Amino acid sequence: MCSSDLEERHDSGEDTDDDRTVHGDEPAGRGDHNQAGDRSLVTLVALPISLMAAVLGIRFLGFTLNSMSLGGLAIAIGELVDDAIIDVENVARRLRENNALPEAQRKPLLDVVYEASREIRGSVVFATLIVILVFLPLFALDSVEGRLLWPIGFAYIVALRSEEHT
Repeated sequence: MCSSDLEERHDSGEDTDDDRTVHGDEPAGRGDHNQAGDRSLVTLVALPISLMAAVLGIRFLGFTLNSMSLGGLAIAIGELVDDAIIDVENVARRLRENNALPEAQRKPLLDVVYEASREIRGSVVFATLIVILVFLPLFALDSVEGRLLWPIGFAYIVALRSEEHT
């Protein structure tokens, strides 16, 4: 198909290859890039940074990494992945919506990403705080259970708190 055929199909309202990216039928068209790869990259960068910050926080406070604290970090990975997926999916949706607008009405890419992340950040932070509240009673246990479960709760909370700052 030549470019004039594409322009005619686009002007007539028919789906072109470029329209399919807006509707989500195919991977990105002209000027776009692999969004699935970008989503994976964001998660791959955010997780290690959060876990490293958590380990540094644990070490800074004078605690050791043992099997229980590592277990808390392992549990926290699920929450960290969930938060990253929520953020990245909202950004991808807002980018698709922005691409669907006429070119004159499109916002700059960084503005769209910032606004999309800011839009859901409050919900993610409050959900994380609620999960942290669930772990707080572990710190009130005095006996063997408290000494056994305290490192899990502490590592989990430190990992989640460090995620909010990355």
